Amino acid sequence: MWIRDTNKKGFTLIELMVVVSIIALLTSVVLSALNLARAKARDTKRVADLKELQKALELYYDSFSGYTAGARSCASDDSFSGDCGGAGSATDWHVSSDLRALVTNKFIPELPRDPLNTNCNYYRFRAIMPGETVPNVLGGGTCSGPAGRACGYYLATRFETKPNTACSAAATPAGLAPPATACGDWGYCVALSR
Repeated sequence: MWIRDTNKKGFTLIELMVVVSIIALLTSVVLSALNLARAKARDTKRVADLKELQKALELYYDSFSGYTAGARSCASDDSFSGDCGGAGSATDWHVSSDLRALVTNKFIPELPRDPLNTNCNYYRFRAIMPGETVPNVLGGGTCSGPAGRACGYYLATRFETKPNTACSAAATPAGLAPPATACGDWGYCVALSR
């Protein structure tokens, strides 16, 4: 028969394993909450970035009686359509993007990029040029303005923590179409036409 020596102090192996398990569980809960907070912070930055671009575009309009000229659709992931053309960096707006005029004319210090800037997470710009049909959500009709200057625009991005359904397909022109069906719809859009 074993008699326990009450003078020995310490923890049994089972007690130590229980404590380690509890610490591991608490760590995983804290880390998952931290990841969600980071994703929400990135979504907030996306909205702030597009609002900053919108303000810069409005300042440009006030100075030049039209929105930026040239390219029709460029994205912060370096993809392009319309008249963008040219080579660019894979981590920045296309080198021929007409949004670069906002930096050149000092309406914005630099063009913002999505915090992740991946195949599905980036910012998209689409100008509405004179003669183009303005979607009904912007009042419909035909875009009219000075030649070579856009009279409206769309800015779009996708969220990580909110449903990406805010920009309906009916309100989204072809230049803003998602690059892959796996990416889904745009979650936040800014659109304006004058």
